[in-house]
Amino acid sequence: MRSRLNRGDWVIILSVAAVFIAVANVWTLEAGFAVGITAGVFVAVIQAKWDSRRDWRVWLILSVLAAVHVAVIVAFRLPEIKVGLAVTPFAIAEGLVILALINWMEKHFPAHRQ
Repeated sequence: MRSRLNRGDWVIILSVAAVFIAVANVWTLEAGFAVGITAGVFVAVIQAKWDSRRDWRVWLILSVLAAVHVAVIVAFRLPEIKVGLAVTPFAIAEGLVILALINWMEKHFPAHRQ
């Protein structure tokens, strides 16, 4: 059976590729890979919670977490470490934590519909 990519899959692939190329040109391939994977996680979370995209609290959570990522990258200069695919399990765990946080927020603090 042949699997076809839908539009959402292409959005993730192209956004990760664009971020990877941009960061790899400025810093290193390893940094490009790590930042690209992180961007892919954020885009995948947005697609997974597509029905919640109009809730400002979801964007607040994603914005705060993205700001934390940028602050950590800028503040801590890690030594040149070749991690390769070793970051993938951490990225998957991060995506699951973000989804769990959004689900918790939606369950315990439901949005008021008018």
